[in-house]
Amino acid sequence: RKLALQFLMKRFKLASLMPQVRTKIGTDLRSYPCVVHDARAMIESLLYSAVAQDDRNLLFPNPDNPLSPPPAVITHLADIDTGRVYRRAYMETCSLPNDILCGIIAYIDKLAIDKHGHLSLEPIYFTLSIFNRAARNKPEAWRPLGYIPNLHLMSAAKVKHCMSTCDRSNYITIALLIFLIPLLGCRIRG
Repeated sequence: RKLALQFLMKRFKLASLMPQVRTKIGTDLRSYPCVVHDARAMIESLLYSAVAQDDRNLLFPNPDNPLSPPPAVITHLADIDTGRVYRRAYMETCSLPNDILCGIIAYIDKLAIDKHGHLSLEPIYFTLSIFNRAARNKPEAWRPLGYIPNLHLMSAAKVKHCMSTCDRSNYITIALLIFLIPLLGCRIRG
C-alpha cells in the first residue's frame, strides 16, 4: 500500500497536498505539533476541482460577464457577493479589467478523537467566495488548512501541564497565524 501511494503521489504530483507537521512553541515555552497543509496547493486544488469547472457552482454578480464589478446598489441580500464587505473588498483590490475577487471563507470545528472526548482536534477548513451557496454546501468544495490539537482537555494525569484559558487563546491565535499567513502570498494577478 505504501509503495502504491508513493507511486500515485509522484505520478499525479500530489506531494504538495500532503500535510506537514510543524512544531510550534506555545506561550508556556513547551513545543506543540501543528498539522499544516500548503495553502497555495489547497487553493489550486479547489480552482482545478470539478466543483470549479461546473458553471452552475460559480457565484458572480453578473453571470453573463464574470469580469464585471458588483452592482453599486443592492436591492436585496442573497449571497456573499451582495454584501457591503464584498463590494468594499472588490473596490479596494480589483483595479484591473480582468481582476476577479476570490475571497477565503473559513471555519473551525472540534473533532473528538477518543471515546471520552478528552482528546480532540480543531480542523480549519476553507472554501472560495467564487462558489455559490449550493456549491459551498458540498463537502468537495472545502479544503483543510490544518489542525489545531486541543491541548486544554487532557487526561487527569496531565492536568498539571494544562494550559490556562489565556495561554490557550494565545496558542490558537499563533496556530491561526501559521495557517493564514501563507494565504497572503496567494494573490494571483491574471
